[in-house]
Amino acid sequence: MAASLALIFVLSGLTAMLYPFRFQAVRTPDGDTSTWDTIIPFGIGAKIARHIPLLPFVLEVGSALVAAVARPRTFQQLLRAYLIAVGGFLTFSAFYSAQFVLWLVAPVALSDSLAILVATVAIAWITPLFYPVFFNIPHTRLEFRIPIFLITVLRTAIFALVLIPARYVGRMDAIVSGKPRSEGTGPGAGVTRSLGCGLPSRADSCVEPR
Repeated sequence: MAASLALIFVLSGLTAMLYPFRFQAVRTPDGDTSTWDTIIPFGIGAKIARHIPLLPFVLEVGSALVAAVARPRTFQQLLRAYLIAVGGFLTFSAFYSAQFVLWLVAPVALSDSLAILVATVAIAWITPLFYPVFFNIPHTRLEFRIPIFLITVLRTAIFALVLIPARYVGRMDAIVSGKPRSEGTGPGAGVTRSLGCGLPSRADSCVEPR
């Protein structure tokens, strides 16, 4: 990517190189696919984001900072930190693109949370209905609104799941699987101290210093 940016800079100048970044930075809700349009009813969310255009950007950067200061110490904690950063972008972005599901698939495939895995698989199955199947149909059609609404709910749920303590995610996993899980076993089970261990994960992944 650095090489391609350097080539654009040499051939077309600084303005051309920065154009795609500036374009994305000033985008406002597109009226169809963002969380601001889909979750917050009556156009209120879109109006808020348009009147405060920096709000989506600030929330996205804030999510990345939360991931950075979480101090992941295990592989599962690292995956959670990644999902906080990416989930924040997907949740607060002014638009949603069908390719965004690919940003979730790889880390979630390695995650120990069944609930997050099921939500991501559901997004992957619903995304082709959102685009390309119904995207070119007029966007007021119910067939388009239902898939993007479900995708928005699911991606927001993933973001919420990686923010809450792992013991609650373990309970969600038990509900999804239909099998009771004892404390300290199974995906997301156990409790860690957020100050001492970064992101919540399994209890045995964090040992207090003596």
